Amino acid sequence: MKKVLVVDDDPELLQYITNTLTRGGVPAVGANSGVEALTIFQQRKRDIRLLLTDIVMPQTTGMELARAIEKLDAKLPVVFMTGYKTDHLEQFGHALEGHAVLGKPFTPAELLSIVKDALAKIEKAKHAPG
Repeated sequence: MKKVLVVDDDPELLQYITNTLTRGGVPAVGANSGVEALTIFQQRKRDIRLLLTDIVMPQTTGMELARAIEKLDAKLPVVFMTGYKTDHLEQFGHALEGHAVLGKPFTPAELLSIVKDALAKIEKAKHAPG
């Protein structure tokens, strides 16, 4: 079954997000760092249908992770999470273009909505002509 790869360095938030998604009908697997996420992606590439990653993390940022995964699968959609939405939109505006950005804190409904919207766009693109 295809899953969302969730990446956040806060273990409690990571568990909350993966549990919320799974209970909402969106299977998810978690990673607590960009390094762990890249390893999971390399091992389970066919099982991952979306990357949901925090932007600010130690060692490897969400932006760096997204670029590394893009080299392995340029079509994998990415949704970024941040507690600094305004600052990051200014700082990374160009890099975030075309990606959904989820501001922290968020409700379960907001989380599910943004992830399900991103997944719906994937399905729509698959069935689009030509």
